Amino acid sequence: MSESKLKQQVQSMVGEDQDIIPNEFSNLILDELQIVKLSEADKAFLEEFTNLQSLSMNSTSLVSLENFPNAPKLQKLYLDDNKLKGSDIAQLCASAENLEVLYVCNNQLKEVEEVTQLAQLNKLNVLDISNNEVCNAEGYREKVFEAISSLEVSIPKKSNSFYLN
Repeated sequence: MSESKLKQQVQSMVGEDQDIIPNEFSNLILDELQIVKLSEADKAFLEEFTNLQSLSMNSTSLVSLENFPNAPKLQKLYLDDNKLKGSDIAQLCASAENLEVLYVCNNQLKEVEEVTQLAQLNKLNVLDISNNEVCNAEGYREKVFEAISSLEVSIPKKSNSFYLN
């Protein structure tokens, strides 16, 4: 397996002379790194962060969640401003089963069914899907709330977001 491009980017962020000790991190912010697609090496690198509770990958140009790491302790995931489709977010059900907070604003979610498959995430209580095409579907809020019973939401009148009460 080749070295992780993501690992190289993270190393340059912290400084070449600094050691990265993955199990000491509970929060990892990778916003605006040009990741596009996770390789198997990237997955292996991210899986070294065994205590990771929060991962932010906003504006990373992600087009897929293939090779998304198995992250059993992950509770918060931020994937805003990428190019993810509904079929991609379904992969989270297997790799991040303890997810409580998911932000996927401004991606390419089109169908209500793509979002409601997140019902498998039994602990999901905050979901923000604003600025996705799915938000234009009639009755989408009610369908999402009905399908994902764990959501604790208040729906602002002028927003397409779900927020924890």
